[in-house]
Amino acid sequence: MKILQAAAFFLLLSGAAYGQIGRPGAPTSSIPPTPMNMPVGVGPGVNRADPSIPPEIRHQLEINRQNESHKKLVDDTERLLALATELKSDMDKTTKDMLSVQVLRKAEEIEKLAHNIKQEMKN
Repeated sequence: MKILQAAAFFLLLSGAAYGQIGRPGAPTSSIPPTPMNMPVGVGPGVNRADPSIPPEIRHQLEINRQNESHKKLVDDTERLLALATELKSDMDKTTKDMLSVQVLRKAEEIEKLAHNIKQEMKN
C-alpha cells in the first residue's frame, strides 16, 4: 500500500512538473534540468536530491535506478556471451592462414562490450 501511495505521489510530482512547463506565468525551477539532477523516468525540473521529495520516494527512485542498471548489465552480459559464441563458431570455420574481417570486427565489438560492462560494474 505504501508503494502505491509513493507511486501516486511520484506521478503527481512528475505530472506537475510536466504540466507547468511552457505555460505563461507558471513558476520555473531555478535548477535547469540535467541528467545529473533528474531521477530515472522523471520529467524536467524534478531533482532527486530535492528535500521536498519524501525519503521513501527518493529511496524507491534509487532502487529503480539500481534495478535498471542491473537489468542493463544482465542484457549486456547475455549479448557478450552470444558474441563470444558466434566468434568461436566463426573461428572454427577459418584456417590459420585465413582470418576474415568479420571475425576481427566481432572481436573488437566483444572487447568494447566487455569494457563497457566492466565500467558499469565499477559505478
